[in-house]
Amino acid sequence: MGQTGEFIIEHEGMRVRIDLNGIFGIGSSVGFWPGFAADAVDLDKPFLSQAGYCSFLGIHADPAPGLLPGEFVSRVIAGYVRSGLKGRLKPIEARYRERAS
Repeated sequence: MGQTGEFIIEHEGMRVRIDLNGIFGIGSSVGFWPGFAADAVDLDKPFLSQAGYCSFLGIHADPAPGLLPGEFVSRVIAGYVRSGLKGRLKPIEARYRERAS
């Protein structure tokens, strides 16, 4: 999955701008899956973090042939919300909403 690019996904009403970095660079020798950055699209809605940004690097999972980039990031984010956040998104703090505008 050496693809790179930017696109938006939606997870349970939360819109996320994805910046997919591909598998090249420092992590290419140790990981199969690409790293990506996730930014909030709607700053007034709950998100993955209080800063409106979340980095996903060093993802460890078995290869899944045929998995498209959008499906990959959707699964990672769904898993993070379910496990890492215990199903609860976080409100974006005012200081981060102000910086973005």
